[in-house]
Amino acid sequence: QLALSFSKQWKDFGNTSSPALVELWTIIFQTFNDCIERNVNGSEREYSVIPAVTGSGKTLCYRWYAAALAKQSLSDPDSPGMVIVTTLKKETDESVAMINEWACREVSIAYNSDSDIKARNNEHLLDDHQIVIIQHEYFKRHHHLRSSSRSAYKQMMSYKGKDRELIVIDESIQLIESIEISKHTLNKATGWLSEYKNDLPKEHLLVDYLRDNFTSLFTLNDSVKVEHIGKSQLLLNKLCAHFDMSPNEVQRVLELKKAVNHLKQDSELYSQGFTTTRGGSLNKYLSDIKYILDDSLYKYKEGFKLEYRASTLELPLKSLVVLDATAKVDKTYNHFPYARVVGVPKVKSYEDVTLYAYVVEGGVGRDVIAGDWYRSTDNINLLLDSAELRGSEFVVFTFKDLVRKAPEYHDNFGNLTGVNIYKNCTEMVIYGLYYRRNNMYYDYLYQGSSGTSTVFSDEGKALMTDLKYSHIAADVIQMINRGCCRKIIDGKASKMKVSMLLPKTNGTLSDAILQSIRDEMIDININVLDAQFVTKAPVSTHDGNVVGTDQGLISELITCDSEKVKLSELFKNLGLTKRKKERVREHLNKPEYSNTYLAREVKKLRYKVVTERKQLFLVKTNEA
Repeated sequence: QLALSFSKQWKDFGNTSSPALVELWTIIFQTFNDCIERNVNGSEREYSVIPAVTGSGKTLCYRWYAAALAKQSLSDPDSPGMVIVTTLKKETDESVAMINEWACREVSIAYNSDSDIKARNNEHLLDDHQIVIIQHEYFKRHHHLRSSSRSAYKQMMSYKGKDRELIVIDESIQLIESIEISKHTLNKATGWLSEYKNDLPKEHLLVDYLRDNFTSLFTLNDSVKVEHIGKSQLLLNKLCAHFDMSPNEVQRVLELKKAVNHLKQDSELYSQGFTTTRGGSLNKYLSDIKYILDDSLYKYKEGFKLEYRASTLELPLKSLVVLDATAKVDKTYNHFPYARVVGVPKVKSYEDVTLYAYVVEGGVGRDVIAGDWYRSTDNINLLLDSAELRGSEFVVFTFKDLVRKAPEYHDNFGNLTGVNIYKNCTEMVIYGLYYRRNNMYYDYLYQGSSGTSTVFSDEGKALMTDLKYSHIAADVIQMINRGCCRKIIDGKASKMKVSMLLPKTNGTLSDAILQSIRDEMIDININVLDAQFVTKAPVSTHDGNVVGTDQGLISELITCDSEKVKLSELFKNLGLTKRKKERVREHLNKPEYSNTYLAREVKKLRYKVVTERKQLFLVKTNEA
């Protein structure tokens, strides 16, 4: 009955429903009911994941259900409370307005950074609202028992003095927390602790020691990119001996609880993220350091950069429902304990959608695509000029670095979830593929296997590749569904043309993407063509040879993120030979090499070479 009533509302929004859509909505509403029942009865917690396709009305659907719960509460005082978790802040406000309008009274409230309730620490007032809408980030930070703001979260989860029984998450959510301990994070932590070393002497000394001895903390195989460590008794013994502390005291100090509490006194710095490409916040960096002694610790090398990493999985404290359009493609949920993907009907065909997959000579990753933006611009224009359906609206999805240089290419791969502003685009270009760092997949596999270290061995490589390719395929499907084909007209997706790149050098990945599209987008027309252009970025004669040393030095310079860097220290970190050191000095210090790759990249980072007492330093300047 609720699905049929929603069907009438769906038509009021100018859409047409079908038996398949009504069946989908019935499944969604029933899953909500099951979630409430599980939580009321104290059954085993689980993620119920609903792969409702983009454009099938799932956002309006959960708002309609929330309004129905509020209407029920007029006659049933035990009607349960509900939490809605959305991606964007504007979605929280939109949900509040629509739910209150449908319920004909103020039953829902947004709890976000702009909320008066949050600003004034009046979370107890949320108890009066049956529906509370929050954002992903707040849920991820505070849903678990270790949260530093557990009290406020418990109040948010309370309705009429009892726990809210329904939690609905719109779009996929990252519940695996990745931990990074690197020179970058330790530099930031040590810099802040040095200002308070009189108040936090043990904390400062321990973290400073970790920073200064970072590359020699463990005896590990330098020839491998990833290696499982687990809890390092070797490091613990070193720290105990060096600081004359017991193992328990070392572990207690490295938890840095006292430091985090001290940081809380500066509320702005406590919540502020660093405005760098690495992201993160001081609070997170301090909180992560304890994982240097964690059972899930592993060594990870990305190029020349060494990191120690760990991960945690936030298991649900209650059953919850996740609405994730690509859950059947993305194999992430295969590695989530308690996750159950719900079967749903196909509600539309894509017979009016045409995909041109261009197999290209050259790379499709960020370095090549964004590294040669002149060539990329020419290639994208070529794809758009050959358009058959080119209308007044089109969208190009590519890498953020290219979007910055050529802003007419509307959006970047990292900004897809929940984006509806391209719903009228009849043409789309997907220029490049979004390769995430491998550590993310190691974290999924490690947590999904309950901490089995074999995921870091050759045995785990096939699993990781399978997971990684499914993730990339899910991204592509998400992008395609951001265009006008998200609409459903008489059971069909709207007419649309998509052009995308596939790598010639990786047929397995290309096949995985195309097969996932065929499985998810019934009757789509796919044309696989050899691209008439390349994406290889040529090295000009004036650039000199770009070698691994150059890229390693630039990576190290970004990592250290310092105002003044001693060149010999960089050489030491990179382990350069005498000839390679001389080559770097020439490229950075002699006018005739000012147009080489190394000289230009260092200048881009706003460094200049300064000589002090016969030593070369790279010093930050204000020059663009």
